[in-house]
Amino acid sequence: MGPSSFLLDDELQVSNLLGRLGAWTAHLFIYKGFGVAALLFCTFFFVVGINLLTARRVFSIWRNLRYVTIGLVIASVCSSFLLGGFSFPFGGRVGDMIAHWLELFLGTVGTAVLLVVVAA
Repeated sequence: MGPSSFLLDDELQVSNLLGRLGAWTAHLFIYKGFGVAALLFCTFFFVVGINLLTARRVFSIWRNLRYVTIGLVIASVCSSFLLGGFSFPFGGRVGDMIAHWLELFLGTVGTAVLLVVVAA
């Protein structure tokens, strides 16, 4: 049985609007991806949806994609660095990996200073 075998398990009850597939997708983005920062994807899809509904360019898709990408990395790393002691992975695996690498490279104080400078 693989890691996604629960998708076919009829005995498993999932309380998600999209069912098992929605639970698996949320697990992928939150736990194995960017953590809570993955909610920034919603802003990108909002911008694309508004542009499609109005049939004209209300928001710049490329500018929003750039901000979402940078925000994903910064928010994920900051969440992992600041909230790493909790059992819930607020920064996801990506934030944990980058925060751990920064702490090895710069130390705890150096990582804190870098994150304050980048986030400001």
